[in-house]
Amino acid sequence: MRQIYRKFSPSLAQELKQTSSLGSEQWASDLYSLLHHTTNLGSGIKGESFTSLVGMLEKLHEPAAGAALWALAAVADAPADDEARAAALCLAVAGVEQPAWLVR
Repeated sequence: MRQIYRKFSPSLAQELKQTSSLGSEQWASDLYSLLHHTTNLGSGIKGESFTSLVGMLEKLHEPAAGAALWALAAVADAPADDEARAAALCLAVAGVEQPAWLVR
């Protein structure tokens, strides 16, 4: 997961200043569908894969990780959306810069 994030974090960092969430949500949607295919869990993502991803992103404590969490919260099925949103809120409360598309 960390390698996937590091590959895409430069583009997520660029998305921070955009006023549209489209680019971030496309990235999140692609990653979320990849989790569906690799975990073969059917409808919705549950289990360790998504929780591990969310935990890793929250621990990074950086703006691109926060943008990834907000984007995952926008595209994920319940209850994974709430899990990503809670982690993103923790980063926001800790003072991590939020993406411009979130703060409209």
